[in-house]
Amino acid sequence: MKRCFYILLAFSFLLSACRNQDNDIVFEGDFQGGGNALVRLCWVGVNETVALDSMHMKNGHFAFTVKANNEESEKRASTPMLYQLQLSENNTLKTIAKGGDHLYFTANADKIASFYHAKGSEDAVLCAQLDSALSVFIQKAEEWYVVYQQNMENDEVRAGIDSNYMQAVEAHTAYLRDFIQKHPESLSTFMAFYQSYNRRFFLNTEDNFGMLSEITQKLKQRYPDNPYVVFMQERINLIKFKKAQEKRHDTH
Repeated sequence: MKRCFYILLAFSFLLSACRNQDNDIVFEGDFQGGGNALVRLCWVGVNETVALDSMHMKNGHFAFTVKANNEESEKRASTPMLYQLQLSENNTLKTIAKGGDHLYFTANADKIASFYHAKGSEDAVLCAQLDSALSVFIQKAEEWYVVYQQNMENDEVRAGIDSNYMQAVEAHTAYLRDFIQKHPESLSTFMAFYQSYNRRFFLNTEDNFGMLSEITQKLKQRYPDNPYVVFMQERINLIKFKKAQEKRHDTH
Protein backbone atom coordinates (compact mmCIF):
# COMPACT_ATOMS: atom_id res chain seq x y z
CA MET A 1 0.00 0.00 0.00
CA LYS A 2 2.82 2.40 0.95
CA ARG A 3 4.67 1.55 -2.26
CA CYS A 4 1.55 2.37 -4.30
CA PHE A 5 1.27 5.73 -2.52
CA TYR A 6 4.86 6.67 -3.43
CA ILE A 7 4.31 5.64 -7.05
CA LEU A 8 1.21 7.84 -7.26
CA LEU A 9 3.09 10.70 -5.60
CA ALA A 10 5.97 10.41 -8.07
CA PHE A 11 3.49 10.27 -10.94
CA SER A 12 1.77 13.46 -9.74
CA PHE A 13 5.14 15.24 -9.55
CA LEU A 14 5.91 14.09 -13.09
CA LEU A 15 2.57 15.40 -14.37
CA SER A 16 3.16 18.70 -12.60
CA ALA A 17 6.63 19.02 -14.16
CA CYS A 18 5.22 18.28 -17.61
CA ARG A 19 2.50 20.90 -17.18
CA ASN A 20 5.07 23.47 -16.09
CA GLN A 21 7.31 22.66 -19.04
CA ASP A 22 4.34 22.99 -21.41
CA ASN A 23 3.78 26.51 -20.04
CA ASP A 24 7.42 27.59 -20.30
CA ILE A 25 8.22 30.38 -22.77
CA VAL A 26 11.44 30.35 -24.76
CA PHE A 27 12.92 33.52 -26.29
CA GLU A 28 15.78 32.66 -28.62
CA GLY A 29 17.57 34.66 -31.25
CA ASP A 30 20.60 35.79 -33.19
CA PHE A 31 21.52 39.47 -33.29
CA GLN A 32 24.04 40.05 -36.06
CA GLY A 33 27.01 42.00 -34.73
CA GLY A 34 25.90 41.43 -31.15
CA GLY A 35 29.09 39.64 -30.11
CA ASN A 36 29.05 38.94 -26.37
CA ALA A 37 26.93 41.94 -25.41
CA LEU A 38 24.50 41.75 -22.52
CA VAL A 39 20.86 41.17 -23.47
CA ARG A 40 18.02 41.57 -20.99
CA LEU A 41 14.54 40.10 -20.93
CA CYS A 42 11.73 42.05 -19.26
CA TRP A 43 8.01 41.63 -18.76
CA VAL A 44 6.11 44.79 -19.72
CA GLY A 45 3.06 45.44 -17.59
CA VAL A 46 0.51 48.22 -17.95
CA ASN A 47 2.27 50.44 -15.40
CA GLU A 48 5.62 48.76 -14.87
CA THR A 49 8.47 46.92 -16.53
CA VAL A 50 9.94 43.99 -14.60
CA ALA A 51 13.39 42.56 -15.35
CA LEU A 52 13.20 38.76 -15.61
CA ASP A 53 16.64 37.64 -16.75
CA SER A 54 19.85 38.69 -18.48
CA MET A 55 22.74 36.97 -20.20
CA HIS A 56 25.79 37.65 -22.34
CA MET A 57 25.24 36.54 -25.90
CA LYS A 58 27.62 34.13 -27.58
CA ASN A 59 28.47 35.51 -31.00
CA GLY A 60 25.09 37.24 -31.00
CA HIS A 61 23.13 34.17 -29.95
CA PHE A 62 20.93 34.06 -26.86
CA ALA A 63 18.19 31.89 -25.35
CA PHE A 64 15.96 32.62 -22.36
CA THR A 65 13.51 30.18 -20.79
CA VAL A 66 10.78 31.72 -18.66
CA LYS A 67 9.50 28.93 -16.44
CA ALA A 68 5.96 28.76 -15.10
CA ASN A 69 7.00 27.49 -11.67
CA ASN A 70 5.03 29.68 -9.27
CA GLU A 71 1.65 31.37 -9.03
CA GLU A 72 2.79 34.66 -10.58
CA SER A 73 4.63 33.10 -13.54
CA GLU A 74 1.79 30.64 -14.17
CA LYS A 75 -0.67 33.54 -14.27
CA ARG A 76 1.51 35.37 -16.79
CA ALA A 77 1.85 32.25 -18.94
CA SER A 78 -1.92 31.70 -19.04
CA THR A 79 -2.56 34.68 -21.33
CA PRO A 80 -0.59 36.64 -23.96
CA MET A 81 1.76 39.15 -22.35
CA LEU A 82 4.15 41.83 -23.54
CA TYR A 83 7.87 41.14 -23.20
CA GLN A 84 10.89 43.21 -24.07
CA LEU A 85 14.34 42.22 -25.32
CA GLN A 86 16.86 44.93 -24.53
CA LEU A 87 20.45 45.58 -25.52
CA SER A 88 20.35 49.12 -24.11
CA GLU A 89 17.78 51.63 -22.95
CA ASN A 90 17.25 52.89 -26.50
CA ASN A 91 17.79 49.59 -28.31
CA THR A 92 14.85 47.34 -27.55
CA LEU A 93 12.05 45.39 -29.16
CA LYS A 94 8.68 44.41 -27.72
CA THR A 95 6.85 41.21 -28.50
CA ILE A 96 3.94 39.10 -27.26
CA ALA A 97 4.20 35.60 -25.83
CA LYS A 98 2.17 33.10 -23.84
CA GLY A 99 2.83 29.75 -22.20
CA GLY A 100 4.19 27.13 -24.59
CA ASP A 101 5.60 29.60 -27.13
CA HIS A 102 9.12 29.19 -28.50
CA LEU A 103 9.96 32.44 -30.23
CA TYR A 104 12.98 33.02 -32.43
CA PHE A 105 14.27 36.46 -33.48
CA THR A 106 16.87 37.66 -35.96
CA ALA A 107 17.98 41.29 -36.16
CA ASN A 108 20.89 43.65 -36.56
CA ALA A 109 22.28 44.38 -33.11
CA ASP A 110 22.76 48.09 -33.91
CA LYS A 111 18.99 48.64 -33.86
CA ILE A 112 17.07 45.48 -33.09
CA ALA A 113 13.57 46.96 -33.44
CA SER A 114 14.17 47.92 -37.08
CA PHE A 115 13.14 45.27 -39.59
CA TYR A 116 13.68 42.29 -37.31
CA HIS A 117 12.15 38.90 -38.07
CA ALA A 118 10.19 36.75 -35.63
CA LYS A 119 9.03 33.14 -35.74
CA GLY A 120 7.09 30.95 -33.35
CA SER A 121 3.68 32.58 -33.01
CA GLU A 122 1.30 34.73 -35.00
CA ASP A 123 1.35 37.46 -32.35
CA ALA A 124 5.15 37.71 -32.47
CA VAL A 125 5.10 37.95 -36.28
CA LEU A 126 2.44 40.68 -36.13
CA CYS A 127 4.48 42.63 -33.57
CA ALA A 128 7.45 42.51 -35.95
CA GLN A 129 5.26 43.86 -38.75
CA LEU A 130 4.13 46.75 -36.54
CA ASP A 131 7.68 47.64 -35.55
CA SER A 132 8.92 47.46 -39.13
CA ALA A 133 6.18 49.80 -40.33
CA LEU A 134 6.99 52.24 -37.53
CA SER A 135 10.69 52.03 -38.38
CA VAL A 136 9.96 53.10 -41.96
CA PHE A 137 8.04 56.10 -40.64
CA ILE A 138 10.76 57.03 -38.13
CA GLN A 139 13.50 56.80 -40.76
CA LYS A 140 11.65 59.30 -42.97
CA ALA A 141 10.89 61.60 -40.02
CA GLU A 142 14.53 61.66 -38.92
CA GLU A 143 15.77 62.40 -42.44
CA TRP A 144 13.27 65.26 -42.78
CA TYR A 145 14.27 66.63 -39.38
CA VAL A 146 17.90 66.96 -40.48
CA VAL A 147 16.87 68.88 -43.61
CA TYR A 148 14.46 70.99 -41.53
CA GLN A 149 17.26 71.98 -39.13
CA GLN A 150 19.53 72.86 -42.04
CA ASN A 151 16.91 75.16 -43.55
CA MET A 152 15.62 77.09 -40.55
CA GLU A 153 15.60 80.31 -42.60
CA ASN A 154 13.85 78.82 -45.64
CA ASP A 155 10.10 78.97 -45.09
CA GLU A 156 9.29 77.16 -48.32
CA VAL A 157 11.50 74.14 -47.52
CA ARG A 158 10.18 73.92 -43.96
CA ALA A 159 6.57 74.14 -45.16
CA GLY A 160 7.23 71.32 -47.63
CA ILE A 161 8.74 69.15 -44.89
CA ASP A 162 5.79 69.86 -42.58
CA SER A 163 3.41 68.80 -45.35
CA ASN A 164 5.36 65.61 -46.07
CA TYR A 165 5.49 64.78 -42.38
CA MET A 166 1.73 65.16 -41.89
CA GLN A 167 1.08 63.01 -44.98
CA ALA A 168 3.36 60.33 -43.51
CA VAL A 169 1.51 60.52 -40.19
CA GLU A 170 -1.83 60.09 -41.97
CA ALA A 171 -0.49 57.18 -44.03
CA HIS A 172 0.87 55.37 -40.96
CA THR A 173 -2.35 56.01 -39.04
CA ALA A 174 -4.29 54.48 -41.93
CA TYR A 175 -1.93 51.49 -41.81
CA LEU A 176 -2.66 51.01 -38.10
CA ARG A 177 -6.42 51.19 -38.68
CA ASP A 178 -6.16 48.57 -41.41
CA PHE A 179 -3.93 46.39 -39.23
CA ILE A 180 -6.48 46.48 -36.39
CA GLN A 181 -9.35 45.59 -38.70
CA LYS A 182 -7.43 42.62 -40.12
CA HIS A 183 -6.39 41.16 -36.75
CA PRO A 184 -9.28 41.83 -34.33
CA GLU A 185 -8.61 38.84 -32.07
CA SER A 186 -4.87 39.36 -31.65
CA LEU A 187 -3.45 41.21 -28.67
CA SER A 188 -1.13 42.92 -31.17
CA THR A 189 -4.08 45.27 -31.82
CA PHE A 190 -3.41 46.66 -28.32
CA MET A 191 0.12 47.56 -29.41
CA ALA A 192 -1.17 48.97 -32.70
CA PHE A 193 -3.73 51.21 -31.01
CA TYR A 194 -1.19 52.63 -28.56
CA GLN A 195 1.74 52.92 -30.96
CA SER A 196 3.42 56.32 -30.72
CA TYR A 197 6.35 58.41 -31.89
CA ASN A 198 7.93 61.21 -29.87
CA ARG A 199 5.19 60.76 -27.24
CA ARG A 200 2.50 61.36 -29.86
CA PHE A 201 -0.09 58.62 -30.33
CA PHE A 202 -1.18 58.04 -33.89
CA LEU A 203 -4.65 57.00 -32.71
CA ASN A 204 -6.02 59.46 -30.17
CA THR A 205 -8.09 57.61 -27.58
CA GLU A 206 -11.08 59.95 -27.47
CA ASP A 207 -11.21 60.55 -31.23
CA ASN A 208 -11.07 56.78 -31.83
CA PHE A 209 -13.35 55.76 -28.99
CA GLY A 210 -15.47 53.54 -31.23
CA MET A 211 -12.44 51.61 -32.44
CA LEU A 212 -11.13 51.18 -28.89
CA SER A 213 -14.53 49.83 -27.82
CA GLU A 214 -14.58 47.32 -30.69
CA ILE A 215 -11.03 46.13 -29.94
CA THR A 216 -11.78 45.71 -26.26
CA GLN A 217 -15.06 43.90 -26.82
CA LYS A 218 -13.49 41.33 -29.14
CA LEU A 219 -10.42 40.77 -26.97
CA LYS A 220 -12.56 40.43 -23.82
CA GLN A 221 -14.33 37.45 -25.36
CA ARG A 222 -10.99 35.69 -25.76
CA TYR A 223 -8.91 37.10 -22.90
CA PRO A 224 -11.34 38.43 -20.24
CA ASP A 225 -8.73 38.68 -17.47
CA ASN A 226 -5.80 39.90 -19.56
CA PRO A 227 -4.29 43.00 -17.86
CA TYR A 228 -3.99 44.96 -21.11
CA VAL A 229 -7.63 44.24 -21.97
CA VAL A 230 -8.64 45.28 -18.45
CA PHE A 231 -6.65 48.50 -18.95
CA MET A 232 -8.52 49.26 -22.19
CA GLN A 233 -11.86 48.64 -20.50
CA GLU A 234 -10.86 51.04 -17.72
CA ARG A 235 -10.01 53.68 -20.32
CA ILE A 236 -13.41 53.19 -21.93
CA ASN A 237 -15.17 53.51 -18.58
CA LEU A 238 -13.23 56.71 -17.80
CA ILE A 239 -14.13 58.30 -21.15
CA LYS A 240 -17.79 57.37 -20.69
CA PHE A 241 -17.73 58.90 -17.21
CA LYS A 242 -16.18 62.14 -18.51
CA LYS A 243 -18.75 62.37 -21.30
CA ALA A 244 -21.58 61.80 -18.83
CA GLN A 245 -20.18 64.53 -16.58
CA GLU A 246 -19.88 66.97 -19.51
CA LYS A 247 -23.42 66.19 -20.64
CA ARG A 248 -24.75 66.73 -17.13
CA HIS A 249 -22.85 70.03 -16.92
CA ASP A 250 -24.25 71.21 -20.29
CA THR A 251 -27.83 70.46 -19.29
CA HIS A 252 -27.42 72.65 -16.21
